[in-house]
This record gives sequence, C-alpha cells and structure tokens, in this order.
Amino acid sequence: MSDDRVERELFFRSSSDPCFVLDVDEGPRYTLSAINPAYERLTGLRAADVVGQSPVEYMPPDVRATVEQRLGHVAATGEIAEYVEQLSFPAGARVWRTRLIPIRNDRGQVRRLLGFGRDLTDARRAEASLAASERRYRELLETLYGGVWQIDREGMTTFVNPRMAEMLGYRVSEMIGRHLLEFCEGSWRDFARAKMTQRDGGAKGDYEFEFRGKDGRRVHTLVSSAPQYDENGRYAGAVGGVHDITERLRAQEEREMLERKLLETQKLESLGVLAGGIAHDFNNILTGILGSTSLARMELAPGGRAEEHIVHVEVAARRAADLCRQMLAYAGKGRFLVQLLDLSQIVRETTQLLDLSISRKATVRYDLADALPPLHADATQLRQVLMNLVLNASEALGDRPGSITLTTGTQLVDAGYLRTAAIEDELPSGPYIFLEVSDDGSGMSRETVERIFDPFFTTKFTGRGLGLSAVLGIVRGHRGAIKVYSELGRGTTFRLLFPAAEGEEAGKGAPGVGDDEWRGRGAVLIIDDETTVRGVTERILQAIGFEPVPARDGVQGVEIVRQRGESLVGVLLDLTMPNMDGETAFREITLLRPELPIVLMSGYNEGDAIARFAGQGLAGFLQKPFTVDDIRKQLRAALTRA
Repeated sequence: MSDDRVERELFFRSSSDPCFVLDVDEGPRYTLSAINPAYERLTGLRAADVVGQSPVEYMPPDVRATVEQRLGHVAATGEIAEYVEQLSFPAGARVWRTRLIPIRNDRGQVRRLLGFGRDLTDARRAEASLAASERRYRELLETLYGGVWQIDREGMTTFVNPRMAEMLGYRVSEMIGRHLLEFCEGSWRDFARAKMTQRDGGAKGDYEFEFRGKDGRRVHTLVSSAPQYDENGRYAGAVGGVHDITERLRAQEEREMLERKLLETQKLESLGVLAGGIAHDFNNILTGILGSTSLARMELAPGGRAEEHIVHVEVAARRAADLCRQMLAYAGKGRFLVQLLDLSQIVRETTQLLDLSISRKATVRYDLADALPPLHADATQLRQVLMNLVLNASEALGDRPGSITLTTGTQLVDAGYLRTAAIEDELPSGPYIFLEVSDDGSGMSRETVERIFDPFFTTKFTGRGLGLSAVLGIVRGHRGAIKVYSELGRGTTFRLLFPAAEGEEAGKGAPGVGDDEWRGRGAVLIIDDETTVRGVTERILQAIGFEPVPARDGVQGVEIVRQRGESLVGVLLDLTMPNMDGETAFREITLLRPELPIVLMSGYNEGDAIARFAGQGLAGFLQKPFTVDDIRKQLRAALTRA
C-alpha cells in the first residue's frame, strides 16, 4: 500500500466527522463500500450491516426517491453537492448535512462518491432555542406597557416597540433609522447629547426627559438607559426603557395648584377675619367722631372757620366709613347694597364732599341731567369712583387755576363704540347712562393712557397707583365701560357708561345730611358694649330732647327693661356684643315689652344685619357710623309708627 493511500485510510478512520464511500456502477447503481467509525457511532449503523448495499435501502421510504435523485445528479454532472435535511437512523433522528464529492477515473467517468456528513442536530436546536428566545424577547418588548428605544453608537434609532411609537404619535416604521435628536428640541437636545456621551463611557442612568410628539405636543418621560457592546466589547449603542409621566406631572401640577389655592383661600379667610375685626372696631371709633362733629356743628354759628374745619373732619370720617364698608364686604360680613339709583342724584349728594376735597384753585362745574333712567348700582361704590376721578382731575391741574366739569346724561351706544372702550366682556348695544369727569389740566400721553388702568402704575408718588385700577374694577362690576380722552397740555376726560335699567323707578340713594329739627322726649335705652359709641349716642339723644339710659351689654339692657320698661319710649340696640348679643337681647326685650320700638345699630350693611330679624317687628336700622340727623330720622320714624 502506497504512503498516500495509507494517509487517506488513516484520515478516513480517525476523522471525527462521519465519512462514507459509494461506488458508482453502470446503471447507475450505488453501493456503499466503506463507512468510518464516526459514521457508525452517530448513526447507529454497523459497517457489517450496510457495506455492500445501496444507501437508498436503509433510508426512510419517504426520502429514498430524493436521495437517489441527488446521487444521480452528482454522478451525472460531476459537481460537488451539499444537502441539509432531517434523517432517521437507528441512533435517532438527526439534522444531517451531507457533502458529496465525485471521483473520476482516467476516462473522466464518475465511478466513486466520497461522502462527508455532519450532525447539526445540537446546533439547530441551539439556533431554534435562540430564535425562540429572541422571538419571546421581541414579543415581550412589543407588548410592554412602557416604551423601549434602542440606538446605535451614532444615535440612530435601530428599534422602538409599538408603545414607544404610540407614545409620540408615530408608527414604528416612521421612527426606525431616524436620529434620536429628531424627537426632541431646545435644551433637551443638549441634554440628550450629554447622555449619549455618558453611555459611550459606560455609564447607566435614570433621568427625566422631554420628547416632542409628532403633533408637536410635549411628552415628559422617565428614562432608564444602559450602554450596549458588540462581540469585541466596543460600545455599540444604548437601550432605554421609557415611561410617559406627562399625565402624572399634570396631575401633580393640578394638585399643587389646588394646594396653593387652598392656602390662598385660607390666607384670604384669615385676612378677612382680620379686616372684619378692624372694620368693626374702626366703625365704632368713627361713630364717636361723626357723632361728635355733628353735635359740634349744632353748637356753631354757620359760615365760621370752625365749621369749615369740622366739615373737613366729617369728610374724612365719611371716606373712612366707606372704606370700612368695603373691608366688611371683603370679610364677607357686609355686601355692597345694589339698588336702583339716580346717577345725577348721587353726584348732587356728593357735591359738598367734592368741593372740600379738591384744590382751592379748582372750580367744579355741574351739568347734571334731570329725570335720568335708573341704574342698578351701589351708592358707596359710585361715590368712590366719583371721588377718585375728581381727585385725579384736581391733581392734574397742579398749582394753577383750572376747572373740573361733571356731566351726566344718556347715550345710545353701538358695538363699534364699545369696542374702543376699556371693558373686559362684550357688552350689548343700547341705552347707557354716562358720567363724565373732565379737566383742563396737563393731560396724558398716549403711552400713559394705555397704562393708567394697570395695577400699581402711577405717575404720582409711591403708593398712589390703585385709584384708577379700582375705578375700572367697580365699573366692570356694574357691567359698564370707560372711555378716556386725553392729550398732553389739553386736559383729560373720563366717560363712564352704565347700562340703564329701563322701566323702573330710581331710589334716592344714600340719604344726605338733612335739616330736620324734630325733637323727641322720653327715655331711650342705649345697649352697646363700646364706651365711645354709648357716650356719643347719649350726647346726641340729649341734644334732640331724649333722656339716654346706657347699658354696656345685652344682659344689663334686658335687666333695665325688666326694672323700668314702662318709662322707656325706645331702644337703640347694637348687634354684636359679648355676654348677650343683639339678636338674643331683642327676643328677651320683645317678650318683656312687645310694643317697645327697637332700632338696630350695626356697622354691617342693613340687608345683612336685619336678615335674622325678618318678621319680628324691628322698628328700624341705624348704620354705623351715624350722625345726629341719622339718629333723629330713625327715632322719629320708629316712634311715629309706634
């Protein structure tokens, strides 16, 4: 045997892969002439059983025709062929790869086939297991509620699951192949670049990130990302789990907003309690001031300098009383009283206050229309608006002489006119009542006119910037509008428009100072816990002919009625007192002397104060602070009815 043949035989016997030799005869017929030990071991076939036979005979019947066809093709063409298929052997089913190499004789005829086999069963099982694992992994990623986003080392998107695409409003195919930065904007792009650099360095991390959705909306997310590496350990990209927390953040913001509102409400309630307490106590002080000044005016000769000074005190006290009523309304203890009013009458009743409040160099002219349609308004607020505008006009005159003109009237207003006015809501066209305050002062530039209603904007010294803002608020609260005309050096005109209340009759507004000289007689019980109020009320009663009987609270007042009730002609009863409040004292006194007239005194407005006495026979209401004429009027009405 030659050395080459020995080497071939050695290779055949020692190869770990299955090897076999087929002889090809005329026909053709195929005879298995040799198999190596590896073939026997892996297939379970023994050489003694199969050598000398056709390999087709020990193949499963369903593949015999295919095997014979393959052998014939290789023998006829002389081409090397390779097949992979599943075959059954005594050792079991195998995924088998067969490589056939034709051997030619000297005449070029294929007379032998060398076969090399390889068992791929374990490899195919591993591949199938890996494919199944990958399939399960992808299914898991695609069905996760959270988003998954994978990028390569350049930041290009290589994978997103459907939830991630849905989160941003895209289809999966629309995101694959696009750079991560295409899905964010602004400072978030810089943030994303920094994070990609960190992943390149091997860092993992959790962070909040904001994407931009396909429709432009902002999607705030929580991202957990980690780097990925190739088979050589080099950075290949990153993968991140993405959770949409937009709604959670919105809910958190709403909760925080509600908490802020709650804190603000609590703060306002606290301020309201404080404002109500201050206003109540201050009203009692003002009662002493106004009562005393009205008594002083009774003692003075009219037209003197002393009377003028007292009038100034009364003006200041009345303005303070208006402020108290606003504080009580803010505290929820005294709402503004809206009623049908005659605007011209309100202006007439305020003329004395206006004349005394402005510069002596200013002349006030009145052009007030008679028989105006009524308007629904609060008299105190209208007076506040009037005072603010007139004081502004006076200050616009400066130190030089000038004039201020107050005009009232009616005007038919269309939508075009209203669009040029300072209003917040769309107002209907129709008849309006107007109040116009004009001056020939310094005027304002267009820029100033555009800002005069801004809170805290002022051309005056610090702390005077709420006047016109308050005016605008009051006018809007009355469903009205304001027109402003002004030029530098040519003065300013404010025209206030209020909707007319057609078909109704206006009241007189708040009563002014009367000149009634009526006097009474008899004992009048004064029940009030404030020493100042009791003192000035005693002096007023004495001045108009009554005998005052003071009581410091409801308990003492009821006891006085019980002891000397027959000698009393009336009662002035405070609403808010310690020990026994006005409501309880009213019931007790009514039980003792049902016919005794009782006039309620309070710093709260009449509607709120007397609501709890409805149908119980209350004889009248005296608003604090009050004057001699106020007490005179209420007692006269109460005792006349009695």
